[in-house]
Amino acid sequence: MSGPARIKPVNQWHRYAGVTAAGLLVYLLITGVPLQFSAELDLGKTYVSNNWILDRYGFNAPREVFASGPIVQVDDQLYWRSQFIGNSQSLIGSVTHKDYLIVATRREVLIFHAQTREILDRSYLDATLKQIGQLDDRIYLDTSQGLRRGDPDLTNWIATNKATDAITWAVVKPLGAIESEPFRTAYRARLLSIERWLQDLHSGRFFGTIGIVVLDIASALLLILAVTGLIIWWRSRRI
Repeated sequence: MSGPARIKPVNQWHRYAGVTAAGLLVYLLITGVPLQFSAELDLGKTYVSNNWILDRYGFNAPREVFASGPIVQVDDQLYWRSQFIGNSQSLIGSVTHKDYLIVATRREVLIFHAQTREILDRSYLDATLKQIGQLDDRIYLDTSQGLRRGDPDLTNWIATNKATDAITWAVVKPLGAIESEPFRTAYRARLLSIERWLQDLHSGRFFGTIGIVVLDIASALLLILAVTGLIIWWRSRRI
């Protein structure tokens, strides 16, 4: 009585390569297909908030968090209380004026609607801003090129000789550890887009050098699968 048929080495290699290649293809499909629709899914503007993933990338939030009125700044990120409103340079101050909130940073002035928080205007100045304040229903900017006053529509900033002592200047202050922690967490959560994370998973970079090597080896198995499949097909023709 004959024993079980012996599996030829080529068939074994073909089987192992096929199973591994199938796993690789599933992984590449899961990580690659969403990238084909990145724009439609808005993956570049959607962020990863998982702390373990962010820790693997080594993303840390700055220790110092600053606030002026309802505006908080962490590094280059601006928040209106808990809502992210944009990126800008160092916060100089914020003042409320009628239905608007005017935010000044080192080189620009941002005007928001006080109720909807919609940004209405963003003006870049040719001078470095030092302070923002108000007096008699007018907004003033203390700049490296002297004092400027905003027109009624806050679209132009005109040089003026007004005494600065009479102006109420906005104050920027550092937040304490407990107050700043939610903003530090929110800051980290905007550093890694899902698009970049999927790209790193797809290429194996997320797992470091080992991940890249493993994917390269697994990709080589596709070549083995093709070669061994061709050999098996050729031998079957000769039978």
